[in-house]
Formats: sequence, C-alpha cells, structure tokens
Amino acid sequence: MNKSIPEKIHIIDSVGSGKTRLARMFSEKHAIQHYELDNVGVTTALLRRNGFQVISEDQFDNCVTVI
Repeated sequence: MNKSIPEKIHIIDSVGSGKTRLARMFSEKHAIQHYELDNVGVTTALLRRNGFQVISEDQFDNCVTVI
C-alpha cells in the first residue's frame, strides 16, 4: 500500500503544545520542507505567494473595530 503525503499540512494547537517539534520531526522523516510561520515576515511572504491579501496592523484594527 502506497500512502502519499499531502502537499501541505497545517499543524494548529495552543502555545507550547509541541507544534514546531512535531513539524520538524515529520519533515525530517519524510524529507519535506518545513515552514515555521512564527516569523511575521515569512508568514507575510507565504500568504502573498499563495494569493492571500495581507493587510497592515492598522487596517486589521479598523476591521475589528467595525465588527
């Protein structure tokens, strides 16, 4: 049985739960690239590359205020 690995895997959990450790272990085991999104600059670049519109902190605050 040939199990394929999805192109993208998002690991989401609370702070300090071991997300980064799990992602590193998984990426090493399967020889795939690991992106850590804790760095805002990297997050912004990845979001833009994947077609998301990135807004400034002020724009976000304005949206939250409206809601």
